[in-house]
Amino acid sequence: MAICQRIACESDLSHDNRIADAAIALRLAASGGWDPAADMNRDNRITSLDALMILQAAAGAIAL
Repeated sequence: MAICQRIACESDLSHDNRIADAAIALRLAASGGWDPAADMNRDNRITSLDALMILQAAAGAIAL
């Protein structure tokens, strides 16, 4: 699991300094909830794409 290097990590939804919080993003997407930290692509919606981007960042495939 990747560790967030910034003080306020954009995708740190559980506030534990880890960016692998895709499950929280999926829960938000399914419930229609909102947390700006989960909106990875900045489209003002939380969708499964945001969760995928969090997983990809955790794997080191993309940078957020």
